[in-house]
Amino acid sequence: EVRCVRWGHGFGRWYKDLTDDEQLLSAAQTLAVEISDFRREPSAPPVFIIARSGGTAVAVYALELLEPNTIERVILLSSALSPAYELTSALRAVRRDVISFWSPHDDLVLGIGTRVFGTPDNVRTRAAGNVGFDVPDAATPDVALQYRKLQQVPWSKQMRKSGNWGTHLGTGSPKFFRDYIAPLLAI
Repeated sequence: EVRCVRWGHGFGRWYKDLTDDEQLLSAAQTLAVEISDFRREPSAPPVFIIARSGGTAVAVYALELLEPNTIERVILLSSALSPAYELTSALRAVRRDVISFWSPHDDLVLGIGTRVFGTPDNVRTRAAGNVGFDVPDAATPDVALQYRKLQQVPWSKQMRKSGNWGTHLGTGSPKFFRDYIAPLLAI
């Protein structure tokens, strides 16, 4: 079963989507409640989350509201969050891992765009989808344990065969999804 979560303000309203903190948090709360309700069903299968661009903020904020090990795996595509965003509490909600795909060629949207307009977590910097997430150096044992769940996948030239040329639209390619994302949804 696939469920799509509509969280934005509509076509062409990307700036409001990324800067309306109240809407982002509300969407995250709605997602967290939906997941919690679903997981209460006795025969509920594992839950996977796939989020892209600004939607990765909604997904990560929802993870922060969930109990530990609620989600099987999370896939973040071209994350608009800042690289320094603290992921520890979000990672606790994930049983296996969080896989984040990023590209140094996503310069227009997640490089220039987020430096000018800011990330969903209100930082004017290159986004994690452009440079990867920072992993804390001097971490406590718990932080280190949680960050072991973060796998970062940089763009590679071989991804071109799947329609991902490293730009912001690349992770939205159906062939990329088939070749790189679908295999990660196996239980």
